[in-house]
Amino acid sequence: MFKYFYFILLCISIVFPISSSRIITTFDSPGQYSVPIYNSLNNELISKNYFETDFSIDIAYEHLLLDGNDFFFLVGGEFMIGRKSSSNVAFHSIYLMPMLKLLDKTSVFLKGGISFLNTHQENFFLDKGLMLSAGIEYSISKNISMAISATGYDLFNQTYITPDYTSIPFIQLGLDPQVQIPDVEIDMKYTKFGISVIYGF
Repeated sequence: MFKYFYFILLCISIVFPISSSRIITTFDSPGQYSVPIYNSLNNELISKNYFETDFSIDIAYEHLLLDGNDFFFLVGGEFMIGRKSSSNVAFHSIYLMPMLKLLDKTSVFLKGGISFLNTHQENFFLDKGLMLSAGIEYSISKNISMAISATGYDLFNQTYITPDYTSIPFIQLGLDPQVQIPDVEIDMKYTKFGISVIYGF
């Protein structure tokens, strides 16, 4: 589905052809994501699994919609190159980004949007959620900037209904496939920290 959003992003770039654009390359540090599992009847936490991740690289495109001298408003899309982990996950996002200029070369920004999960796990039915990011950007030259940021992803909860015992999350719990378990809600949360190189054109 995220392909349609990238198509919309392309259309916006065509509609605003005289606005500036940016290509962002982000280097993410190693981290971990969690998969909490709750009893859907009383919201009691049954288990919370953690998975370690390696370094990754994100490529993003941003297009300027509003230039208010000290306030800017952009729309962007980000593609995460497959992050190595025990389950090999990646998050691809489309977002809106307000930016406020604090000093001559320093700005702060927020990003908020929709994120789509790409994973090699079979039968893992979580596929989309919210993305929120905050960071600070420093201009090195007219076209080159550096930024540091923290980004959080929170996928929309989904209910897992028995007797489908083959879903990957429960196998990772170490439960026997034939064990009777209650209907549960599965979530996924992930936070990353990154350093970005930004090229404007």
